[in-house]
Amino acid sequence: FKVKDVPLQASITPRIKELLYEINSCVQKVTNDIENYHFNTAIAKLMEFVNFLYSFNPEEDELGYFKEALEKLTIMASPFVPHLACELWEMLGHSEIVFSQSWPKVELEYATKDTVKIAITINGKLRDTVETTKDADQKEVEKLALNSEKVKKHLEGKEIKKYVYVKNKILNIIV
Repeated sequence: FKVKDVPLQASITPRIKELLYEINSCVQKVTNDIENYHFNTAIAKLMEFVNFLYSFNPEEDELGYFKEALEKLTIMASPFVPHLACELWEMLGHSEIVFSQSWPKVELEYATKDTVKIAITINGKLRDTVETTKDADQKEVEKLALNSEKVKKHLEGKEIKKYVYVKNKILNIIV
């Protein structure tokens, strides 16, 4: 199979932003791990990225970004699986060898997420996670937690004594 060249679209949708984040976090982690001789964790991150790409299912307007993700994945995998990387590079429509490519650079504007997942615990037991904007205040996270069906189920008939909030990480509800 051959991957055709698809232009990148002008507007960046939330799905494309998520894809760009995953690309850049993979480049950042794999680069750092290789520089520090942590090859197992570099390979693990590549595998996580492959799993993300399997679940992504690109729309027609996202194919250009998806191809970019596959190209960067192939370049980063080349030190570990050189023969496979050469075959994949050719399948992506390139005539030159993958080893002649420069290592991908991290695009810092896409290396961090605008949202975070916050664990919601009740008396220290994980009951749900909620996604909210980065640096959301405690009241906003409490509201999201109390609207969660999983949390509601565990709070039925119980009195909330207090909340313990660690910004961008966890909200513990004490009952």
